[in-house]
Amino acid sequence: MGISSKRNDYIMKEYDVVVVGGSAAGITAAITARKHYPNKSIALIRKEKLVPIPCGIP
Repeated sequence: MGISSKRNDYIMKEYDVVVVGGSAAGITAAITARKHYPNKSIALIRKEKLVPIPCGIP
């Protein structure tokens, strides 16, 4: 009896800046990094497809 395994192939990419977390703070960090380092590659890693951003109005 053999063991069956599912093989996933991943493509490894290299980034200069990686932001983990796509909440309001993570998105702001990625935008700020882009403004300060326009020639750097930036990756934003988040779990959710859509992220609610608070408008700041109480």
